[in-house]
Amino acid sequence: MQEQAKPYTFFSAFVAALGAFSFGFQTAVISGVLPFATKEFLLVNTKQGFLVSSILMGAIIGVFLCGYISDTLGRKRSLQLQALLFIAGTIICFTSSSFFLLVIGRVISGLALGLASALVPLYLSEISPASCRGRMVALNQLFLSLGVLAAYTVNYLLTDMGSWRGMIAAGLAPCLLQLFLLFFMEESPFWLLSKGCKQKAINVFQKLRRDTLWLESIDQVQGVDPAKKQVSLFKVIQNKKILLAIILGVVLNMFQQITGINAVLFYSPKIFSNMGFSSLKDTIEASIGIGVINLVCTLVAALIIDKAGRRKLLIASLCGMFFFLQLMIVSLYFFSSKGSVISLSCILGYVGFFAIGLGPVCFILISEMYPLAIRGRAMSIAIFSNWSFNYLVSFSFPLLVDLIGVAGVFQLFAVLIIVALFFVYRFLPETKGKSLTQIESELQ
Repeated sequence: MQEQAKPYTFFSAFVAALGAFSFGFQTAVISGVLPFATKEFLLVNTKQGFLVSSILMGAIIGVFLCGYISDTLGRKRSLQLQALLFIAGTIICFTSSSFFLLVIGRVISGLALGLASALVPLYLSEISPASCRGRMVALNQLFLSLGVLAAYTVNYLLTDMGSWRGMIAAGLAPCLLQLFLLFFMEESPFWLLSKGCKQKAINVFQKLRRDTLWLESIDQVQGVDPAKKQVSLFKVIQNKKILLAIILGVVLNMFQQITGINAVLFYSPKIFSNMGFSSLKDTIEASIGIGVINLVCTLVAALIIDKAGRRKLLIASLCGMFFFLQLMIVSLYFFSSKGSVISLSCILGYVGFFAIGLGPVCFILISEMYPLAIRGRAMSIAIFSNWSFNYLVSFSFPLLVDLIGVAGVFQLFAVLIIVALFFVYRFLPETKGKSLTQIESELQ
């Protein structure tokens, strides 16, 4: 018998993935807001970096709390909390009358970002059959990419009017839609099993799946001593294999950030301005190209990941990112940067290779590698690493550009990509085609 998902599975995945859309929109919209907010609030480089990275401060707190919240309240209620925080943060931002209030709104939106970054892939992995789990969890990155593209498009449409508040306010729509649709979405069956709600879990599985292979998961989880279903994280990581899986997740999330992707997404107009693009609208228009490439390549990754496997995509992704960064550095040093087609093409190539591997695969792997008893908390630890290094890169990028230039910063990213490539080749396991309970049993 083959695993088969019902239409309700895809509906549930869509509702959860709207959180990733808001995630992408909120992180990318600042690239269009920043030039206007800088002018209105007279922001120097350090304040610009603080404004951009303030959302990440909230995200670090949000993801730190996410494991406890999702394991205690459940995945569905946690997603509802995430949607409410997005709405509150967005309203404060677009109505702000001072730099301080704008930062406060960004921090509150960041709390939602932290929750969404862990909750969405976690929920998607727990409702998906093993045969298509890679594609389903890749919806997280696909909707994130859609959110990024939507933000760049809104920025472009509102640039001539200088309406940075309108750019931010547009982010309300997906948050409100998700909050409404969440009332029609079921709780994760695996979370229900972890709480001893066997019949409720069976009812949810029957709504999600056409096959009956999920009965094996019911039997395996129910066969675990109830006292062991919710255990101390520190007790579980005494198992060296589980500890290694947590370390792998932390390091992989670190590499996703220190190789530079969010510096490009957050500061794309600033980067293109340094490359010689003459007007703000030209730089934002070029940013739309980043959004399109990011979306298309993420879609390609979603279509092939369950056949190609996680490791192969990661290795190909890192090799491509390194190649395009080196080519761009050469173009910046030896060719005129004024409207350089080569430099723009290299940025697009770099983003495309990130989107086909390091972007989606990172979240897929951490949603698969951890036992049910600690899955929420372990994912929070891994994504805490992601947001912490995201904050470090985002805050320091303008200062590093002033210190060593755009080419120097990208050379630093290229060196770190080589280190990441060694890590992936040497240490990362393959999880393609394995059920969550099978992966968990291999860690025991």
